[in-house]
Amino acid sequence: MTSYSLRNASPAKTRADAVVVGLLQTKDGPSLADGVDDIAAAYGRSLRPLLSTLGATGKFGEVIKVPTAGRIRSPLLVFVGLGKTEPGTDEPSPVVLRRASGVASRSIPNASSVSLALPATTAEQVRAVTEGWILGSYRFTTYKKETASESSDPGSVSVLSSGASVKDSWSSSRWTGAGGGLSPS
Repeated sequence: MTSYSLRNASPAKTRADAVVVGLLQTKDGPSLADGVDDIAAAYGRSLRPLLSTLGATGKFGEVIKVPTAGRIRSPLLVFVGLGKTEPGTDEPSPVVLRRASGVASRSIPNASSVSLALPATTAEQVRAVTEGWILGSYRFTTYKKETASESSDPGSVSVLSSGASVKDSWSSSRWTGAGGGLSPS
């Protein structure tokens, strides 16, 4: 069973098999979503040319996987497109975050640990990111035979949020997804 945690940690220093980062679609090209400044610093000036070479646009649902070659602690960096932000805001809506997290879930089938560094600073955004992961990883297997090549769910999923240190009712460090709902344990 997958365990879920909420952490206030650096995406570049987090040890996980994969780190998921949001990519916004802007008129100047793709741009990293808020909260991942250390990823931008780790790649420096080479990040924009790298994204350009890979054909990144930031369009909603786009997924780009990049081996990190030791630039960050995780061996795999996954960019997921968040599209354009709504007029008057700099953040994607919870609906967009939920769907983007689900897209990321389906694109990382064999990671044993994943850290989601999507912009999630409020309780509603954290819930959207977590629910998106749960919904995206669902597989209907009732009539399917199990095979050794079937992908498995990660053992742990961490939502990285700067709001995790706030002493609110939602900032519990452990979340369980029993019965499709989320509740602090």
